[in-house]
Amino acid sequence: RPASQRLAHGEGSLVPSQVEGQPSRMARLLVLLLLAAAQAKRKGVNVKKKEKVELDDARLPPLHEVLDELELDAAELLARGVETTRQLCAWGRSDISIHGNDLGWDRDRQKVINEKINAIRAEAAVQKTTETVDPLKAARDERNALTYGRVFADRATASFEFKKAWFGADFPEALSMPLVRALPLDERNA
Repeated sequence: RPASQRLAHGEGSLVPSQVEGQPSRMARLLVLLLLAAAQAKRKGVNVKKKEKVELDDARLPPLHEVLDELELDAAELLARGVETTRQLCAWGRSDISIHGNDLGWDRDRQKVINEKINAIRAEAAVQKTTETVDPLKAARDERNALTYGRVFADRATASFEFKKAWFGADFPEALSMPLVRALPLDERNA
């Protein structure tokens, strides 16, 4: 047979020949790999983001007291850049594990250090305050800060734009006001 016919029927191809109608083992593996990759991409990686806690320096204990309580060598930690309690509190679990392995701390000691750092963070955390804002007052303040506006008159076919002058007072409240005509009504022609 000619070479073009052999390639058309699968002869001479790089893929091992199979019985007609059955996919090759390599093709099945490729499909499974693609499906797994698509599933992983769709699922994504769930990373929990810790909320950042602001620490009050006045509530932080002195570093030497913390190190004495944990029985840690201040010179070793100073060599690793820890000069203040705030810097020690910046260490996460992975930092404790990395530095602890270098310094010869066992897992139990690393766990105790991590718990102490979490306790210090909890004690020194600045409490967040939430203010209750009156929504009507906030709307009034926003409106009064504007230098332009629109007046809507009852039964009018159009609204009227205006600009607030530098000597103007606050905008009027959103309530109905009587409409006064500029020219007096002539009672005889009515």
